[in-house]
Amino acid sequence: MTTSRGIAGAAALVLALGLGACGADDEPEVAEPTGSTVTVTETVTEEPTESESPTEDETTEESTTDATETVTATTQEPGTAEPTETGEDGDLPAYGTEPVEETGSGDPDALPTTVRFGEHDGYDRVVFDFEGSGVPGYRAEYVDEAVQDGSGLVVEVDGDAILRVRMDGVRYPEQGETYDGGPGVYDPGASEVVEQVRLEGTFEGVALAFIGIDDEERGFRVFTLTDPVRLVVDVATE
Repeated sequence: MTTSRGIAGAAALVLALGLGACGADDEPEVAEPTGSTVTVTETVTEEPTESESPTEDETTEESTTDATETVTATTQEPGTAEPTETGEDGDLPAYGTEPVEETGSGDPDALPTTVRFGEHDGYDRVVFDFEGSGVPGYRAEYVDEAVQDGSGLVVEVDGDAILRVRMDGVRYPEQGETYDGGPGVYDPGASEVVEQVRLEGTFEGVALAFIGIDDEERGFRVFTLTDPVRLVVDVATE
């Protein structure tokens, strides 16, 4: 009888140690979405056409990843972030800290996909990739908080200053559509001033991105490229 109780006690000790090893300190880390492959597996609410006016209920129910689709992600290596057709710096917009905006092509065919980074002499570069032929409009400005569209929730973004980039005229993913990236938090790995980018899901034809910047508000410039469609944000490091 004594031997049986000893064996039972040892088994209980082993079980307790096993449960302790699975505590909060050893929870698996969530893989970063940078360069991931996303597949939409459920029906996504379609945007109304020009001939249709959504009701108030339909408008409040429109969202992307949070409510109407399920995604699966597989981490891959991120690509480079250097556009090949920017020309000389003199051809690009000037740096500044005031809000900037530009109207898009008017064709809501751009699907936000990946976020990429590049570290260059005098600036850090963030590139938002799109699928489709439509060129999105944009408005970029510094904000005090990162606030989601629709829900109004404040979300966390690493950095002392937050640059919000609003991308207009973008579309929802189609059912069963596979693409790289998707909404999520992207970390550049090696960067001088850009600490993190958070890409939100599309809401009523608009996608928001928040760029966390180290130390203080810095000059930035924004421009778009085509073939393929990209939106580029350069943040000055000097």
